[in-house]
Amino acid sequence: MTVDENTPAATSYCNKDIGNLPAQFPSLSPNVLDLFLLTGKSAVITGGARGIGYVISEAYCQAAQFPKTNITYNHCDVRKSDEVAKVIGEIHQNFGEIDIFVANAGIAWTDGPLIDQDNDDLWHNVVNVDLNGVYYCAKNIGRIFRDQGKGSLGYDCFNVCSYR
Repeated sequence: MTVDENTPAATSYCNKDIGNLPAQFPSLSPNVLDLFLLTGKSAVITGGARGIGYVISEAYCQAAQFPKTNITYNHCDVRKSDEVAKVIGEIHQNFGEIDIFVANAGIAWTDGPLIDQDNDDLWHNVVNVDLNGVYYCAKNIGRIFRDQGKGSLGYDCFNVCSYR
């Protein structure tokens, strides 16, 4: 199927003209893995010091053709909105454009059945890291992405339950 002047223009769900459909398929690299290269891109990963975040960091370094990759470490308590804003601002200032942000920092509930808990502090800590932390990150990086006109936000959500 080809696109020509007789093909009707289409509008998106927000009524913006998105041109004639079907659109021409973009040309691809002969090697599909080239689509995943991150050469020249900057990525920020929360919780990148260990676990899944560390593995994501390793994979991104490979995709950015490590060892030419510039890697830095910043400490931040994602439970604190002001710390998140400060660190993301510093990263943006030091690296300029941020292309990718992965909100990976998280903790699991490991203190037994919720109904047996008398102290809500442990629960609030999990919510503050896993929910509020992602919100603080998304809010701050979202503003940068909006101003840049581009960016990609990822969130790792793993729900692990176990019975004993």
